[in-house]
Amino acid sequence: AIIAERYTYMPSIGFSMMLGYGILWIWEHPRKDISKFKKPIIIILSLWVIFISIVTWKRIGVWRRGDYLFEDILLNYQNQPFVYNNLGFVCFNELKDYERALYNYNRCIAIDSTFDIVYSNRGILYFNTGKYPEALKDFNVALRLKPDNTNAYLGRANTLSSLGRYKESIPDYDTYLASIKDNAMAYKWRGVAKYQTGFYENAIVDFNTAIVMQPSEYEPYYWRGLTLYAEKKTDEAIKNLSEAIARDNTRNELFAWRGLMYYNKGQIDAAMTDYNSAIAINPKDVASLVNRSNVYRDKKQYDKALADLQTVAALGQSVDKKYFEEIAAKASSMSKR
Repeated sequence: AIIAERYTYMPSIGFSMMLGYGILWIWEHPRKDISKFKKPIIIILSLWVIFISIVTWKRIGVWRRGDYLFEDILLNYQNQPFVYNNLGFVCFNELKDYERALYNYNRCIAIDSTFDIVYSNRGILYFNTGKYPEALKDFNVALRLKPDNTNAYLGRANTLSSLGRYKESIPDYDTYLASIKDNAMAYKWRGVAKYQTGFYENAIVDFNTAIVMQPSEYEPYYWRGLTLYAEKKTDEAIKNLSEAIARDNTRNELFAWRGLMYYNKGQIDAAMTDYNSAIAINPKDVASLVNRSNVYRDKKQYDKALADLQTVAALGQSVDKKYFEEIAAKASSMSKR
């Protein structure tokens, strides 16, 4: 067992009170043979305060950061798996030092390969670094060791979704949300999985729940808008994209999608405005460049349509040859007039 310093605070109260009352009794006692101890007491207390101050100053350096604290523990207790796990978590979550976090998670597993939490934590690290197969393997191990590990269910669900295995991810989201009902992000993620698998009505229910729980977040509105658009409810979809933009107007995909919705409704001026916004945020947004070229074509501004297509080609993306030649020919014809 590891001695935790915090456990010494409460037991020390009684001793400190007894010591304090004893010193006070000596200090206020009228008898000279007892009060003569005042000077030695002052000297001893002064030395004690100096000693405690020095020790405290040294410990402050250890307590200053979580990784310092756990590394200090490991100096005296080298084979404690949960200390390596906690140190790895601090490195990952607070310091964003993923290599160091992975090292400590691996050390933990080397000491105790049955510690389910570390597999879940390492799986989250792998997930956040794009190593989805490794993450999936760790979440599977964590759930084999402890079938009620809710974090592992959520991690595995997100990993499966990231691998495009949305249908497989939904039961894991269900299991997680059956236990943890206040995670708005989990409802949003399950909604995305349902949207991707065509369960639009169920997806909207999840997005509605996420919006009630976190009304200031843009993503549930964005995904609910895409779901409504898939259901051919374009006007409602546009309203949701507008709500998303009102909450975060720095996301080019929000303007790009709303522009596409406006375009398919025949509102090409509104579509142009949104495509301009999307491209201003991300000049390499190929989809918006192509879609804006379509708007310019409809407006018979062929030179601008051609310029957008040339930008797409310059970005290394392929352009439909027939369409490109058609726009180039019309732009050339206009320039000769």
